[in-house]
Amino acid sequence: MSNILVVDQVSRSIKNQLVTDNVSFSIGTGEIVGLAGPNGAGKTTLMRMITGLIKNYEGEILLNNRSVKTGKKFSRKEIGCVIESPGYYPNMTGYENLQFFGALTKSITKEEIFEAAELTEIKDALNKKVKHYSMGMKQRLGIAQALIGDPKLLVLDEPTNGLDPSGMRNLRNYLKVIAETKKIAMLISSHSLDEIEKICERVIVLNNGKVVKTLHLTETEQDTVFYVFESNDEMLLTAFLEEEGYEPSVLSQNRIRIQIKKEQVQALISKIAERGIGFSSVYEWKESLETQYFELTERSEKNG
Repeated sequence: MSNILVVDQVSRSIKNQLVTDNVSFSIGTGEIVGLAGPNGAGKTTLMRMITGLIKNYEGEILLNNRSVKTGKKFSRKEIGCVIESPGYYPNMTGYENLQFFGALTKSITKEEIFEAAELTEIKDALNKKVKHYSMGMKQRLGIAQALIGDPKLLVLDEPTNGLDPSGMRNLRNYLKVIAETKKIAMLISSHSLDEIEKICERVIVLNNGKVVKTLHLTETEQDTVFYVFESNDEMLLTAFLEEEGYEPSVLSQNRIRIQIKKEQVQALISKIAERGIGFSSVYEWKESLETQYFELTERSEKNG
């Protein structure tokens, strides 16, 4: 998979305060990646830099191996974005809004408008005034606008904001189909960890402007997993695991959890047995994105 977007050691300061701090990651063709973090973590600033709305930063952002910072005209054609709630003229039709806003940054055709509207299933509503659109239709109109011009990357900030559960599910399905059929990469920011978990392959966790960790949500891409040991020798086992370089946490009496690479599990079990430390069972511990997210952000706050 080739990388469409490369963010390389990007930092930005406002009044000597770092908003983003040495951020690096990449997104491949057709890949859907989430961006999560508490308020003030730097998510929106980072998205504005990626879309070329902010140019004053250190480091480099490359789209198809070309600089977003210096290649303004190129990047605008290659990136579609919906940052915060899309605003439209309510007394203009959906078609008129797409034509007007699309022409501000791109040279567009009637055919491109219809293709984007068809992908987001609002083609039948293009002749209606936007004031008659539901919240879900307005969100889809925003994504249709972002799709015009055949972009290689979509940057979506809170795309499910204000939608009911049915609207969220429908939007998820549209985005998955678009990513698969058009091979468009996506970076999606959301406060809804449940939504991110349902649509994204990876999640980049930001806190205080730094990438705390990238979580892989598909099992095939996970390099580390959680395992729980149940042992009556809790203190002895905990000390041994620390000695081996792990960070054990006690879930409850006699239950100790560690994060470990899959290929290292069997070797660790053998080492514990050789030490004569007893344990009654060992099993993989499945954690939700929400649990991992809060553990990571709380740990990064403690570490400063």
